[in-house]
Amino acid sequence: LVARDLLAIYYGQPYTIPAPPTLAKVDPALYDHYAGKYELGPGFVITMTREGNSLMTQATGQGTFELFPESETKFFAKVTELSVTFIKGADGQVMQLELVQGGRTQTAKKVQ
Repeated sequence: LVARDLLAIYYGQPYTIPAPPTLAKVDPALYDHYAGKYELGPGFVITMTREGNSLMTQATGQGTFELFPESETKFFAKVTELSVTFIKGADGQVMQLELVQGGRTQTAKKVQ
């Protein structure tokens, strides 16, 4: 995405500047529903935890950082260009998350 926009700027073509996400006010108790482990691939797990009024995330072999609410189900990171959307099943329980990073979308199933 960035490379495409840089080329458009260079050649005088139209390009878009993404709007920064807007911080939403949500009840931190909601984070308890998102806490757990989500498997992105074999041996690669994303762990979500609630720490006080914050939703924290950590992927296998990586550091922990906070996610910020854009809505009740969509969150973003400030330390990297990343968004996470939690997806619920028909029963209302969180069953997976959708991770968007670097223009790539991946799905991780909740395993714990």
